[in-house]
Amino acid sequence: MNITLTRIITTLLILTAIFMASCQSAPVRADDAAPIDPKQQMLDEKFAKVYLNCVGVRVSPTRGGPLQAQVDIANNRLSHRNFAYKFAWYDASGNLIPSQLSVWKPLTLPSKETKTLISIAPSPDAMDFDITIRKSK
Repeated sequence: MNITLTRIITTLLILTAIFMASCQSAPVRADDAAPIDPKQQMLDEKFAKVYLNCVGVRVSPTRGGPLQAQVDIANNRLSHRNFAYKFAWYDASGNLIPSQLSVWKPLTLPSKETKTLISIAPSPDAMDFDITIRKSK
């Protein structure tokens, strides 16, 4: 009887270790079961402050050379959300690239709707972007 109990405990410990190891993989969204891009995860955390979700991030070069960022946001709530946002672009060293286009843009997102926020980098030197979000009345 002692040997059987020992085997059961050992089996449970092994299964627990396997389960815990599998929990350390990349975050996965329940709706599409695909790994989340780290940039999307970071933006999703920012948009959560105004009760929105970041559901997609794409960055691609434009014909003229600078990058273009497209960020898809969704309002899964039952009421509209008022907020403002602005893009900031950074060079390869992480330095902010000043731009007169980096201004607060107000937006109302109706319930159960999705919107794509688009920004074109102010210069071909831009390598990364960020979004700042604030609640609006």
